Amino acid sequence: MKPKARPLAVEEHSPSRYFIVENGTVRDLEPEEYSRTPVYETVGSYSVERRFVKPEEKVEIVYEGKRPPKQTVPVLVSHNGTATVLSSWNDLESHPESLAEVKEVRVARAVKQVFVLKAL
Repeated sequence: MKPKARPLAVEEHSPSRYFIVENGTVRDLEPEEYSRTPVYETVGSYSVERRFVKPEEKVEIVYEGKRPPKQTVPVLVSHNGTATVLSSWNDLESHPESLAEVKEVRVARAVKQVFVLKAL
């Protein structure tokens, strides 16, 4: 007996999970809100701290925990609240000095809003 195909799950979203970058700042997307601007889903986040290492050690960004998935992009949130969406993690790793004024790096995935029409 074959199992029945399950319908695609529709994700309920909490406002803090989805956000937009508007006028250079991160703003949570409200559940009833529709936006034509790119919407991002927060997959994770990193706080930023500085460390001093010996000269012979690698001078790279150190990730504590898991490295971010390649399908995501970094969103840099600075101490003054401005936000910058980079195109890839390679951009961040090639310019680590961009983290100097950053308090948080959000791991984000671009998503689209769709409308679902349910039969009554």
